[in-house]
This record gives sequence, structure tokens and C-alpha cells, in this order.
Amino acid sequence: MKADLVDEHRWLQQLTGRWRLTFNPSQESGDMDGGASWEETARLLGDAWIVAEATGTMPDGSAATNILALGYDPARKL
Repeated sequence: MKADLVDEHRWLQQLTGRWRLTFNPSQESGDMDGGASWEETARLLGDAWIVAEATGTMPDGSAATNILALGYDPARKL
């Protein structure tokens, strides 16, 4: 069953591609020396969803992977 696309689905499509994320930990932690760099690849799943996979290093130095799926349900308008 093919989804009826709305503007919000088309907006999600702009998030596809390869991204590099660089950030510093929260100032509340008191450790401003430990910045982090992650790389993320986001792709379309059909026309109504994107799936993004990011890899990077956690503050303790361990490797981490994050997988995210984003979509929009026009019936819920959320």
C-alpha cells in the first residue's frame, strides 16, 4: 500500500545524505575538553520514511551506533 504523501513527507526527504556532526558535551558536565564527532548516513525508506545510521565515539571513548527512523502520520498531525 502506497502512502499519500504530504508536505511533511517531502520535508523529511531533505534530511537524506551524509552528515558529519561535531559537538561539545553539556556545560553542566563541567568537561568542556571532550568534544565528539559522529558521521551519519540517512536514506529514504519508500517515500514517506527516512532511516539514519550514525557512528561515533561516546565520552568514555567507546564506539557507538545509533539507528533512527523518522516518518510522519498525517492522521495524527504530530
